[in-house]
Amino acid sequence: MAQSPTATTEDIAKLKQYLLLDKPLLPQYGIWLRNLLHGDIGNAIQTGKPVADTLRETLPVTAILIFMALLSAIIHGIFIALIAFLLRRKCVIIFIDTINNLCISIPAFLWALLLIFFLGIYANFFPFFGLVSPGMTLDSGNTPLINKIITSNRPEIWFNSLLHFILPCYALSLTLIPVIVKNTFNQLSAVFQHDYISYAKLRGISTTRILLFHALPNALPPVIALISVQASMLVGGTLLVENIFGLPGSGMMMLKAIATQDLPLIQGIALCYAIAVIFIQAVTHLLLYFLTPYSRKQ
Repeated sequence: MAQSPTATTEDIAKLKQYLLLDKPLLPQYGIWLRNLLHGDIGNAIQTGKPVADTLRETLPVTAILIFMALLSAIIHGIFIALIAFLLRRKCVIIFIDTINNLCISIPAFLWALLLIFFLGIYANFFPFFGLVSPGMTLDSGNTPLINKIITSNRPEIWFNSLLHFILPCYALSLTLIPVIVKNTFNQLSAVFQHDYISYAKLRGISTTRILLFHALPNALPPVIALISVQASMLVGGTLLVENIFGLPGSGMMMLKAIATQDLPLIQGIALCYAIAVIFIQAVTHLLLYFLTPYSRKQ
């Protein structure tokens, strides 16, 4: 479908007519929206392949990466905040604040390069390119690689692929962990000022039990709300991280589409990213609904 540099004026006109570029902007959008409602996102300009097929091949990789990064950030962030709050020493708080500021100041793509150099090349702890190591043999065919890995029924391939996701996962989550740590620590400090915490202490309940079963559930709603906001930035961070680690996901495909000015493919991937952000927001609101009795009463 793409035209060569020697294309004639007629060839260019035919391509514009095929892509509906000869129509005004609003009719173009109306036609695209109508096709979208029928499940047709269009065809890629460079390959002529349906955009929906490309998304089916690349979205699982991006979805796995986002899920792992979010889960890692939440677990690490809340755990570090709990440890820091239990210690509550000035030197510990200063140390954690310093590490937090350092982590926030480093973008995800720079974390990716640092992790590759130190943990991938220098220490040789984790693989850092692709979905599986070159020595792994998989069935031949046109099936996407991620589908071959999932359906291989070979635990060694699953484990090897999981190792390939660890460094990209941390490259994304390291930008979110400091925000969760700081916000969780502040919320716990505010909750510990309430009267029911003092009554629990007077009853002889241990500090650890008060922290885990009384303070943390009441401190989590604002933290979850913050995570939903930061998650949209994490979704956007997959563009460069996937490209650096050679993961065949939607982020890598998006950069290729931008480089080749493949508008239908750009629109399809951007739509999926927008849906992912909306989905995260919806899940967050559901969690907040179940975690806060006041919202259920309203």
